[in-house]
Amino acid sequence: MKKIIFLSFFSLLFIANIYTQTEEDFFGKWVNTAIIVNGVDQLDKTKLSYFILNSDGTSEYGVEEIGYKPQLGKWSFISPNLIYLPLVADDGFKYTMKFTFINGRLRSNFDYSLNIYWEKEISENKSFSQETDTDISKSESQVTDKDGNTYKTVTIGTQEWTAENLNVEHYCNGDVIPQVQNADKWSNLTSGAWCYYDNKTSNGKIYGKLYNWYAVNDPRGLAPEGWHIPSDAEWTKLTDYLGGAKTAGEKMKSTSGWNAGGNGTNNSGLTAFPGGCRSDQGGYYKVGKYGLFWSASEDGTKYAWYRYLSYDRSDVYRYYYPSNGWNGFSVRCVRD
Repeated sequence: MKKIIFLSFFSLLFIANIYTQTEEDFFGKWVNTAIIVNGVDQLDKTKLSYFILNSDGTSEYGVEEIGYKPQLGKWSFISPNLIYLPLVADDGFKYTMKFTFINGRLRSNFDYSLNIYWEKEISENKSFSQETDTDISKSESQVTDKDGNTYKTVTIGTQEWTAENLNVEHYCNGDVIPQVQNADKWSNLTSGAWCYYDNKTSNGKIYGKLYNWYAVNDPRGLAPEGWHIPSDAEWTKLTDYLGGAKTAGEKMKSTSGWNAGGNGTNNSGLTAFPGGCRSDQGGYYKVGKYGLFWSASEDGTKYAWYRYLSYDRSDVYRYYYPSNGWNGFSVRCVRD
């Protein structure tokens, strides 16, 4: 179907996605992953609480180190995105916990300043593949780029991916890819370029470089020898293997570095970082909140496909952006 409406990248970042859950989606063990007080995560990692929702309506709760264990009533499935769980605390205080299902996590609100997040515990033996009954392959290796930078790699299904963001500043033929810091120059480029987030070298040590589309699409090549930038179809193959785009992000995100308790499980081993992006106007946005990754595929002659992950969601989003080359995103590579 011909696209007749184009939404800018920055509009798409703020579109909310609402999912319909069944009662079965709530079954299982939920572990506390964040306690946000006035915007700051104050979770004590040594005192992780959990609760278990059983299919018969019963439930269990505990804090493993300090032994706090209230009496729980039967939990109720109120709506596709809401459950109630009554409890009686050790001191006799009665309260009904309200849990809202948001993008793969449960959130309990006590007031405007306090939000607690819970994520379902995933069995180490659970298969994420839709094609086989085997675990995700985590065999690791290394690959070296044109500049001598070494990257960890991970095999996921039948694909081998770099497990770090690209950080090269020469094309495969040895030509230099220029660094462009000035915003006006960036927004008027007609050839490949890279930058560090906020023009800080220290960010490059964590997130690698941000490349514009001209660099990604240059026939001289960015990827190490024997590797290439993944196509749109190869990104889709990855997320399908990890259980689908709706939940694959949680398995792809790194276990640290994401804002507001938004870290992933990294069960895939991909270790996706929230490197943010540079806009077509030259500004920098959302480091710690979003990870944006180019594909090598264009949609027609005007758009290029990319993927982005968010700190507050479990999804992997597939969007396209005008291939005028000016946006700066992170780059991963796949073995040929």
